Amino acid sequence: MPLKRHLHNVSLRVGSKGQPIIDGYAAAAIWTAPAGRSISALKATWQVPDPPAADSGQIIYLFIGMETAGPVGDRTILQPVLQWGANDRKQWSVASYCVSGSPGNLKFAATSKAVLVSPGERLSASITLKKTPEGASYLSQFERIPETVLYVRLPQALSQAGIALEAQNVMQLSRSRAKGSSSEIY
Repeated sequence: MPLKRHLHNVSLRVGSKGQPIIDGYAAAAIWTAPAGRSISALKATWQVPDPPAADSGQIIYLFIGMETAGPVGDRTILQPVLQWGANDRKQWSVASYCVSGSPGNLKFAATSKAVLVSPGERLSASITLKKTPEGASYLSQFERIPETVLYVRLPQALSQAGIALEAQNVMQLSRSRAKGSSSEIY
């Protein structure tokens, strides 16, 4: 199924000394399931990139996510995340998060342990629907990294799926290639 591509919240500034070039979502692709249908799985494969060429204290998040539909202020997203600079670390790491709320008022409902990964390492991230008599439960993880497993039961189905690149405090751009990356929705 094709993803609907959206670029939003992109903050690009050229020539503003001391101001970030990117500070928010740099890119996102989102798909919404037809009414009455559920998304059974979302998967992506990435290769961990080299560290950023310049250190500006930036934080970078690359993630797939499944999200509830509805008003922006009342959403929940489940996401396995490849992250740079999180927790004041100047390293790449992976973790799974379940977050609810609205921009500026987010609440972490659940998190897995963050695990360090190395440049060049190939990662497979997934979110899988597990139907139970009590409703929908979801499993978020990076394959072969058990510390990233996050299992959540939610009152509402996750009906949107996507992939996003979010960055904070990026002061300089450099060339970087996404090697061997893919994503699939089931």
